[in-house]
Amino acid sequence: MGEDFRAAPVPIRLSCRYSNGTVVSCVARALSFDDTSLRVLSSEGFEPGVQLNILAPFLEGIVACRVASAARSRALPAYFELVLQLVKKPSPVAKPIPLTTNAEDSEHLSEERIQAARKFASELEEHTQMCFSEVLDRVPPAQHHLLLAIAAAAVGIILYEKGSLDLKHWIGVLSRKA
Repeated sequence: MGEDFRAAPVPIRLSCRYSNGTVVSCVARALSFDDTSLRVLSSEGFEPGVQLNILAPFLEGIVACRVASAARSRALPAYFELVLQLVKKPSPVAKPIPLTTNAEDSEHLSEERIQAARKFASELEEHTQMCFSEVLDRVPPAQHHLLLAIAAAAVGIILYEKGSLDLKHWIGVLSRKA
């Protein structure tokens, strides 16, 4: 399950709660990952043995780890290269299950998707006093991932039309994550 992110380091969040109650939280970049350890580039230096919590897009939830080693980066002297040993083996992020298995079903499912999106849009318009998540809770859980993807695309289009989003950059980021 090892992954190498050196070509495009993945943003992650590290946090440490010291015994005196102080919490240090920073953004770091994952360089590589396997079942037992993670190599990161961080603006914060942590002593070996310190326990950290990691939040990363390639891990399920917050994962505990210990600093195995820390050294100033040779390539980027303002940063530290940390080797983090995972306290327990994390669950990988679940990959979405494709909704279609063959070409014959795809046309039928596309129509179902369109109808689900239209129904959800009308629910949102009808219940303007409710939060987005409350309206989403009213639809079957099997449709949540589809409706969230459609909502994200709609927000992207609105932001692009208002001049608040660089569409080429956004598509580039999404294609790298896919």
